[in-house]
Amino acid sequence: MKPYINSTYTNKTDRIEKAVALIEQGKVYSHHNGTFRVLTERFAGGYTVTLTSCDCDDFEQRQAAGDNAPCKHQWAAIGATAAMLIADLRKAATLAALEATGKQYARAMTTLPEVFKGIARSEYRKRYDALAAESREDARLEILIKPQPKSNGTYGAIEI
Repeated sequence: MKPYINSTYTNKTDRIEKAVALIEQGKVYSHHNGTFRVLTERFAGGYTVTLTSCDCDDFEQRQAAGDNAPCKHQWAAIGATAAMLIADLRKAATLAALEATGKQYARAMTTLPEVFKGIARSEYRKRYDALAAESREDARLEILIKPQPKSNGTYGAIEI
């Protein structure tokens, strides 16, 4: 089985949101042997998850098609910290809030496999760029609508 390092990450937003829901619902269980059990509504026994595999249909079908991206169960089990970080990054309304969120998760992120860290970094950059653009636009609009000083009349044809 190939590791999922150089993947296209198609539909990652959906998988991340679904993973966060599984985490918040308490459906992720760690086993002493390094595997995880992730419970779902579709399969009563849940799925067995490792760093490089999951026994869900989605993962197996995508593997057969050459897509090595993590499934939602892998995001919920192994990439839980990154999934929660990405969900919080998407909620950040300001650059300061975004930076605070990044700092909050920084230490925990050091223990994750690079594939999850890479996607989280990409999400951070996207959100940073979007918030920075909004900030620049707000500043530009503020200049445009800033009240102009009152005129003291004209001297010749020049307003003073």
